[in-house]
Amino acid sequence: DSVPAEALIHLLRSTDREQEGLDLLAAAEKNAPNWIDLKRLRAEQLYGMDLFAAALPVFQSALALAPRSPYLNWRVRSPLPMKFDDALAIKHAELASQLSGGEHPFYQEEYASRLIDVGRYADAQQVLEALRKADPTWGRIALRLGYALHKQGKTKEALPLFEEASKAKPRVRREQDDKALADFDIARAHAKLGNADAAFKQLGALEAAG
Repeated sequence: DSVPAEALIHLLRSTDREQEGLDLLAAAEKNAPNWIDLKRLRAEQLYGMDLFAAALPVFQSALALAPRSPYLNWRVRSPLPMKFDDALAIKHAELASQLSGGEHPFYQEEYASRLIDVGRYADAQQVLEALRKADPTWGRIALRLGYALHKQGKTKEALPLFEEASKAKPRVRREQDDKALADFDIARAHAKLGNADAAFKQLGALEAAG
């Protein structure tokens, strides 16, 4: 049962005893080398400590035991941008999307984001449009879709999406910076469309907001 182990790791982390937690997990792994949850916990602990290079091989060893896990494919993808391996990041993000049935919004959004990272904007647009159809109030999707359209020269279509994203409330902590990105993209879109006054007004509001 991984629950007691997970509870212990969280307890050690909350008391600044993270290294002790890592040592315990590594010792337990030696006795149970095929226990996927132990590897997952150790890799997550390393990742949470910003030890991305150390986390990656542990995630990979867990993935070797469960190659059809959407979560592990996504997690293996997560440290890869730190190593600038776009091809592998795309591969695992796509696998996570496929293995989740192509319907899990989290893995789909992650896949679309990786497509944007490598300049595959039309492919990202396709994924994002399906997500937006299923959940039209998700601000992050409006932001990502707007960016994919803007990069394809469809800035007029992108602008209302950026404006919508600016007004949306973040659903999770990782979306907290999306409003600032959307506000900047609004200014950039206005500039691209030749609306200089609107662009400068938006930039002024951004500067005033700090």
